[in-house]
This record gives sequence, structure tokens and C-alpha cells, in this order.
Amino acid sequence: MNQIKAILWDIDGVIIPTKKYASDIAIESFNLSASKVKFFFDNIWSSCLINECRLEDCLNIMLEGSDFEKKELEYIDFWFKTESRIDYELLNFIQKVSPSVMQVIASNQEMQRTLYLWNQLCLKDNFDYIFTSSILGIAKPHKEYFFKILHELNLKKENIIFIDNDKNNILAAKNVGIKSILYQSIKDLDELKTLFI
Repeated sequence: MNQIKAILWDIDGVIIPTKKYASDIAIESFNLSASKVKFFFDNIWSSCLINECRLEDCLNIMLEGSDFEKKELEYIDFWFKTESRIDYELLNFIQKVSPSVMQVIASNQEMQRTLYLWNQLCLKDNFDYIFTSSILGIAKPHKEYFFKILHELNLKKENIIFIDNDKNNILAAKNVGIKSILYQSIKDLDELKTLFI
């Protein structure tokens, strides 16, 4: 384990433990259509995640008939702020990890939220790199996602630990040969605490 040189952290469900999604709140309070939300995430969202379309250009179908109709930027602001509550207990844990181990964001995010998280939420102050699906052009759980990160960091699979709350992403990383931890709470990181803190 002393060959570990980087820890890859997912965002949603790990760094940001979202309890309620912005779209759910908008359905309840801003007349957003549940069927249009489902259509957006089933048919359009995957293109946003790999930067094939800009989020604000793709939201009009979902927002039609809601209080956010023709207010894409206003909805994006609402979305990002709603889903931005960082787990500071976990962030404090990450800050205590040995400085010889790189801390890296590895998450499926579209480009505008990637920039928001890195700059406005100041994740850049706590992590060495950010690799999102919109930056890499491919999303988890594709194995190529992990190979691209290894290439960018100039590391071998044995040098990485990957932490995510999604079982499919964990399985994909393990199939690549990357040690992975399925995250549900900070208690799942006891092994890291023993090794690096």
C-alpha cells in the first residue's frame, strides 16, 4: 500500500452528500414536470456529461412550462447552489492525508458544474487535480475513463485508490485493477486513516 501516490474522489455522494436533488425540489415547488426531468436525464444528460452539448443549451425541453421556462441560467444557478453542500468532516479528513499522496477529483460532471465546483466552491484549494467526464470526454463506468486519468497523472493502476458511492463505478475500477472503496460514510475510510494519517 505504500506505493499509493494518488487517491481519486468522486463528488456527488462522497464530497457532496446530496440528500435531495435540485430537480426534485423544482418538481415540488416550481412546477417542473417529472416526466420532462426523466426525459432529460434519460436522453440528453449523457451528452452534457461528456461535453457534447452545453447544459444551458439543452435545458429548454426540461424547463418548458415550469417557473424556470426561458430562464436556463437561473435554473443552473439554483441547481448548482442546491447541490453544493460539502461534507466538511470528509474534507478535513482529506486535508490530513500525507502530502506525498495526490488528492484528485474523479467525477461525472458537465463542464459548467466542473468549473463551478473547482472555482466557486474552491475545491481547487483542497485537491491537486480534477478529472471530470466533461474534461476527459468519457464517463464512468467506462474503463477508458480510468485509463485516461492514469495517463494524465503518469501513474500505474497500483499507485491509485478510487473512492466512489456507485457500485458500478467501483466494479469498473476494480476490473481495471485499481484498488477501490465503496463509500457510504467516513467510517469506510478507516483503512486510509491507518495508512496515511
